[in-house]
Amino acid sequence: MPQKLRRALTAVLMCLMLLSMLPVSAMAETYEAKVYTSRMNVYSSTSTSSRYYLGYLKKGTIFTVHAIKGEWAKVSYKGKRGFAQFKDIIMRKRLLRYTKKAAPVYKSASSSSKKLMTLPIGTEVYLVGKDGSYWLAQNKSGTMIAYIHEKYVTSKKPTVKPTPTPTPVPDEDDGEDVSWGKPAATPKPSATAGATPTPTPKPTYASKADQVIALAQEQLGKPYKEKCNPPDSFDCAFLVYYCYESAGVDVKSSAESIGYDSSMDKIPKISDLVRGDIVCFDTNSSDSDLSDHVGIYIGNGKFIHASSSAEKVIVSDLSDPDGYYVRTFSWGRRPF
Repeated sequence: MPQKLRRALTAVLMCLMLLSMLPVSAMAETYEAKVYTSRMNVYSSTSTSSRYYLGYLKKGTIFTVHAIKGEWAKVSYKGKRGFAQFKDIIMRKRLLRYTKKAAPVYKSASSSSKKLMTLPIGTEVYLVGKDGSYWLAQNKSGTMIAYIHEKYVTSKKPTVKPTPTPTPVPDEDDGEDVSWGKPAATPKPSATAGATPTPTPKPTYASKADQVIALAQEQLGKPYKEKCNPPDSFDCAFLVYYCYESAGVDVKSSAESIGYDSSMDKIPKISDLVRGDIVCFDTNSSDSDLSDHVGIYIGNGKFIHASSSAEKVIVSDLSDPDGYYVRTFSWGRRPF
């Protein structure tokens, strides 16, 4: 057998052996992820000094994660497999998990950082990323984000004995207004005997749009971050997700998935947009994805978005025929 062929076969066998050796974490299922740093190196083993370096994937590339071990993930792209550092990865879709015991959550990926609160057993957490042995997790609305150690997270909802609804316990002397889960419902006053209760009016399209836009305006000036931490920082998709979630609208958490979500009506022309629509743009001509950037239309030819070039949340113009966002406009989506 020729020496070159023998070396190639040896390399393939070593790669397959290493792939089979990676222990599967608590997250055994596969899921889609996205490269959020400028490039994600892919190795043939869980080491940056791996002899058989497999190349890299560019920022924004969508690929599949098969398993996680510490700071490494087993990944595949177009039939090829290897290993990548999880610091370069953000999940495209949040993963619902539960706390399997009382779980402290921290501001950073370390128990020596500021403790924000302790979550009771069975609390829903939504995973979006990982740093070492800590998951980056959100509450359902995305208004709270924190780090939780992987040992507290499980994919199966624990059986909890019937007790009054547990409340997350903020850390003492925290000084921050933090919350996790749904706030307690405000008791409704009982109707006066013999009186006909007044029905609660249903929210209108305009009232929901006003709610979304008002929240978006509150975020103006906040920093743009690729690995964002709402409500302190945003990328374009999480700004849209965060604001519409407040109005009870479940939108996706990536620009591509928002733009291609057929459950929302598609608005092909800028002139047909109304307040509260989502606007989608093709800002990366090097790929086939026509929804690379998203924002919230506020009327009068304006929209709010988290801009990577401005490095913050800003208002931009859609009324100038020669403007950048007019030229890159793909379509709108009507979420209500």
